Amino acid sequence: MPDRFHARRFTSRILRRIQQGQYIPLSVILCIIATVLLTLVTLSCPIIENVFFLRLNFDRGSSEFAERYGLWGYTVTTGSRIKVGYAFPGYVVETSLYRHLTKLFFLHPISAVLAALASTNRRYVVIASIITLVVWISDYTLFTRVRDLYRDRKIVAEYGNGLWLTLGAFLALVLSLCTSERRREESDMYGRNRYRDRRPDSVARWQD
Repeated sequence: MPDRFHARRFTSRILRRIQQGQYIPLSVILCIIATVLLTLVTLSCPIIENVFFLRLNFDRGSSEFAERYGLWGYTVTTGSRIKVGYAFPGYVVETSLYRHLTKLFFLHPISAVLAALASTNRRYVVIASIITLVVWISDYTLFTRVRDLYRDRKIVAEYGNGLWLTLGAFLALVLSLCTSERRREESDMYGRNRYRDRRPDSVARWQD
C-alpha cells in the first residue's frame, strides 16, 4: 500500500512538471505541432489527396467526381503533374495573376523548416510566424477569389482543410512565442529571488 501511494505521488509530480514545462517546454511542443501541420500542407494535393485547399464537386448524370487543388497542382480523374505555379482549368477566367499567386506557395516549405528550427532557437519563432501568416493570407485571398468565380458559374466549390491547417500552425507558433516569453520571465524572476535569498544579511541590508 505505501509503495502504491508513493508511485501515485511520483506520477502526479512528473505530470505536474511536464505541464509546467520542466522536462519538455510547452513552447517546443507547440513548435513541433506547427511543424507537423505545415509539413502536411507542404505535401498537399496532388501528393496527398486528402490535404487540399479547394474542392470542386461535379455531377455528371449518374456519376460524381471532385477536383482538389493543393500547393503543387490539382487532381482530377487523371491527376496533374507536380510543379511550382499552375493555371486553374478553364472553368474560370485564366489570367497571369492567378498563376503568379500560386508561385507564392513555395513559402510553405520554408515556413515548415523555420518552424522546425524554432524548437531549438526562439528567434526563429518570430520569423516563422510572420511567414506563416503571409502565406495564409495569400492562400485565403487566392482561393476565396477562385471559389467565388466557380460559384458564379454554378459550380459547387468548398474550402479544403489546407487553409485551416495553415491557420492552426500559425496559432501554434504564436502560442509558442507567448509561452517561451513567459517562461523566460519566470526563470529571470526565479533567478533574482534565489540570488536575494542567498545574499548575506549585511549585503542585503546595504542594498535595500
